[in-house]
Amino acid sequence: MWLTRFLLCALLCFHRLFVADARSDVYSEELVIKRLPSQNMAAHFRFTTTSAELGVHYDLFPRVIGEFVTTYNLSELHLSLTQGIWRTDYWGFAPQPSSPSGAQVYAWFDGDSSSVDERWANLVHSLSGFFCTSLLQIVPGLTARPQLSFRPAGAVSTGIVDFSMGRYAALSSEPVCTENLTPWKKLLPCKEAGISSLLHPIKFYEAQYHSLSVDVIQLCPNGASTCARPNWQVSQNLLVVTDLPLGSKVLNWNLRSLFDGEIYKKCDLAKSSHILAEVDDQLNPEYSHTPDATLKFRDGRKFVSFDVSKTKLPLNVGAKYKDRLKVKSPNPPSISIHSYIGGSGQQDGQIVTRLVNRDEANHRAVYTHVIPWFLRVYYHTIEMDCEGGNSNAIGEGVIQTKKFTPAKDRGAPYLLELDVNLPAQSTCHLSIDFDKSFLRWTEYPPDANKGFFVPPPSLVFRPTDWSNVTVLGGQRTTTMEELNGAVTSPLVVMYGEALLVSLPTPDFSMPYNVICLVCTVIALCFGPIHSLTTKCLLLKFEDKDAPQTLLGKLKAKLMKIVDKVRRKGKAVESADVKKKDEVSKKTD
Repeated sequence: MWLTRFLLCALLCFHRLFVADARSDVYSEELVIKRLPSQNMAAHFRFTTTSAELGVHYDLFPRVIGEFVTTYNLSELHLSLTQGIWRTDYWGFAPQPSSPSGAQVYAWFDGDSSSVDERWANLVHSLSGFFCTSLLQIVPGLTARPQLSFRPAGAVSTGIVDFSMGRYAALSSEPVCTENLTPWKKLLPCKEAGISSLLHPIKFYEAQYHSLSVDVIQLCPNGASTCARPNWQVSQNLLVVTDLPLGSKVLNWNLRSLFDGEIYKKCDLAKSSHILAEVDDQLNPEYSHTPDATLKFRDGRKFVSFDVSKTKLPLNVGAKYKDRLKVKSPNPPSISIHSYIGGSGQQDGQIVTRLVNRDEANHRAVYTHVIPWFLRVYYHTIEMDCEGGNSNAIGEGVIQTKKFTPAKDRGAPYLLELDVNLPAQSTCHLSIDFDKSFLRWTEYPPDANKGFFVPPPSLVFRPTDWSNVTVLGGQRTTTMEELNGAVTSPLVVMYGEALLVSLPTPDFSMPYNVICLVCTVIALCFGPIHSLTTKCLLLKFEDKDAPQTLLGKLKAKLMKIVDKVRRKGKAVESADVKKKDEVSKKTD
């Protein structure tokens, strides 16, 4: 009997070993710390899990993500939640994949195209429930189908992109809090060990900017664009930009000061665990744990690398500076985008986007803007005017391709996609006019007078100078992989500012005032009127022989006292009058 049990246990152990080895899930983690040109500190967490296939049993790959993929037949999924605005002019290009303010979701589906809308709606409901968000309002009124941008970032099985299988939506009014960080952190294989032990929400949510995202893509083992059986990769990114130390003006930093903690235990499940700090030669900092660090170089940039699995713990990486804080004027990158609302009044307006190309060469870029249906956009008012530069192209000359999708009331937003050419050293203004709509009173939010958010426009381009890129890495590669020789992602995605539009708003206080007035009048008048109309009034004769009650006796005594006081008062007054008359007669 004991021999049978022993053989059964051994068989199960070997089966588990072979299955785990066959699945070959790979988990890596990294933290990149960089001092921005504005002297703010940026920290980029990246956790990557790769699996050869998704099935019934899961090892390191998040089971929830696998169920999303298999249930809705996904080929890609991207979700981001961001609080704050990435200030490109002060901080440089945002780390890729970048995210706009608020919430952003886009996905690519496989299978039958006729059921994509239904699967997209169910996917949004599932994501909203798991990540504790309010994404339900993006279906269907804020869902678009882009073609020039937001294309698949991973491998495509057929090699041909079917644009009818993609869906995109953004919700700029979505707040971000600890309720979103908790389920995001539960997807990690190591939650309290390794670099993930630094994920303390208090430090993150008091920062000037923070963003978390989940990106699920397919990658071919050999790096090709198409293959028969690609691997599945889920990448979790968290980006934080801290405030300036204006009080102390001290530039020194370490893990405890940035994240209120240290690394006390390594993650045994991680194949790679690194902390990277980019060196700023102008400030010449001194790093702690220097014997355990190695130097990495890429495109003229220098990084100090700490291998968490080989470094002595507890680990509290830090740097000390001789210089103190000096606020410098911004040094904008080669390309920037800014958006704002033009016009005045409650009837119409204008969406204006300023595109600046400071490079000495022309740049080809794709401009995309999803505009909600309640702004009546006029296609014929699209204009793009450029000033400066070596090109005289003005207006339509710099727009190579236009793709415009009209909106449906409460069914779909406007989608504007432009393939533009930005002249060298020029400033271009892209504008489009709109009218404001009247909404149903049930469609206004509780804070209707605040206005309605419009998602920011995006700009996709290929930079020529990678020095403006804040953090290396992209959709497919991490910073450590690019430092080890991996190919850099060729595209950069940047976003403008989310727009706030004030629509004609009814006076929601009037019903409240009417209700209060009516209720007050009814409360004051109902009682007396009801008494007068329902009671029967009869004459009542006073019976003098009836025995008096205690209250009646007290009343009678009080009346007697009052009568006595009145009589005495009258007697005193009459005596005074007589005395005055006698005195007057004697004087006469």
